Parts: sequence; C-alpha cells; structure tokens
Amino acid sequence: SSVNRFPFIELSFPKSMENSKPRSASFRGQGQLLIAGGNLSKILFAGGVRKGRSVDLRVALSVSDASPIASREVRNSFEHFDERLEAWAASSKRRNIVDSNVIPPGAIVGIDPEDYLRNLDPVTLAVTFRGERVEIVPLVEEAARIHNSAERALAVLMMPPGLSVRETAPRGGEVQ
Repeated sequence: SSVNRFPFIELSFPKSMENSKPRSASFRGQGQLLIAGGNLSKILFAGGVRKGRSVDLRVALSVSDASPIASREVRNSFEHFDERLEAWAASSKRRNIVDSNVIPPGAIVGIDPEDYLRNLDPVTLAVTFRGERVEIVPLVEEAARIHNSAERALAVLMMPPGLSVRETAPRGGEVQ
C-alpha cells in the first residue's frame, strides 16, 4: 500500500489504513498530520512582522511558494472544527452530513461535496473537508525534504571552524 512507502505516514496512521485499528485512529492520525503541517506552514509562510523571517527560511530551505505546505485551509478546518461545523449548519442545502469516513469520493450517492466534513480517500490518501482537498503524500514528501534541508543547514552551522563539509562527508564523497 502507499502508506508503507512513507514511514512518517505510518506514524500518523498506525496500521489503521489496513483495517487493523479502529477507524478513529485514522482520524487522530490525519488530524495530527494536518495540524503538524499547518504549524510548519505558519513558520514558513507567516505574514505580518514575521514575513521577512519566513521568506528567509524558505530561501534557505529551498521551499517554493507553490509548496504543498503553503495551503492551510483543510488543516485549519480540523483545528477549528467547531467553526466549520457551524458554517456547514448555516449553508448546507440538503442538511446531510458525512463525517469521519475512510471512503473514496462519491462512494455515497446523493451527498454534496460540501457535506463531507472529514474524509480520507484510502486510494489516494487525500483528505477532504467540505470540498477542500489536501493530498497527504505530497505534504509528507515536502515535509521530509524540508527536514533534510534543515538538518544539512544545521550541520553546516554547527561545524567546527576550519572543517569543510567535504571532510565530514561519508565515504564516497557525497554530502547527505
């Protein structure tokens, strides 16, 4: 399964995608994963007085404006579920609600996309909330790439004076 390709996802969805844990584990996992991504986004895409620092970090870590980390809409919906539920109650046309499901889109006939609150597509690992969608795999891949870039940058900063990056590289000469 695609879950097994990404150890970080396995930490967030411990075997729940293989039906060996209750469905609630999937939602704890996806919520935690999305909120962690949102926190990373707040650091890298801050506004106001922190915008300059965020731009500097994005440049240093090679994070583009089109990064999957940039968007927080679905993640914010998990964090502010109460507000989103009130918005659903005020705007739902048919008053159907489908929440906390692990099903592909359209699996339930007659439900508007806006009436799915927290849904995980088990095939694509995309999370949707009221029609907004975030794909988990690109989010995790980008977080892992940023983590690796930060570790490399930190290693250079922590290097003793006079020691070069090449001198600390493993055999074979590649800097990790």
